Amino acid sequence: MSRFPIIITITGTSGVGKGYLKDYLKQEFGLDEPAVYTTRKRRVGENRPDRRFVSESEFKEILKQKGIVFPQKLYGDRYGFDKNSFSKGNIITEVHMDIAQRFRALFPNALMIALTTDNPKFLEYRLTKRGDDPKLACKRIKASEKEIASTRALKKIFDINYEVGFENENRIVEDIKLRLNSLIDKKNSAVKRVDVLKKLKSKAIVKKRNLNRFKKIRRN
Repeated sequence: MSRFPIIITITGTSGVGKGYLKDYLKQEFGLDEPAVYTTRKRRVGENRPDRRFVSESEFKEILKQKGIVFPQKLYGDRYGFDKNSFSKGNIITEVHMDIAQRFRALFPNALMIALTTDNPKFLEYRLTKRGDDPKLACKRIKASEKEIASTRALKKIFDINYEVGFENENRIVEDIKLRLNSLIDKKNSAVKRVDVLKKLKSKAIVKKRNLNRFKKIRRN
């Protein structure tokens, strides 16, 4: 159990397994997903409560009203978080590498995960498996090399950097879960130490006040 609000992010190119990992961790840690506005067309059979499918004009209007944070354009479609989604904590979401640094600056205590791969065949397999349009899948694979390079260049801002492929596809969720639990335990210990120091400081202040009162009484 965490002693602090949890914000977990997952960064990686299309097809690397972000959604698969996110769904598992969401259930495992009892997390919510911040709502994301997008102009992307809904995929066949897609039913995601965290996605708000809107038109281009609707997106621009919500952005104008400052209802969207971290807006960006990916593969011709617009994306942006509902600005009210981060107020309660205990959330998990996907964060594109283009906004990862800004996200880290705004949420320094977030637990950020980066997924990368050296195998384009693995990406092709994953994109085909989830039912992506072949032309769009090809476009995403072509963009993946640059995106993966960008993610690796930001290696230091992530808490977990994980390489995925056919050989560990079935282990990814358990591996990441173990690493996250270790990070949460460390943060809990740090929070506990701060709490102890605050209590000691508070006791010291009370003791000093009582001593000053005692001295004042003696002088009188």
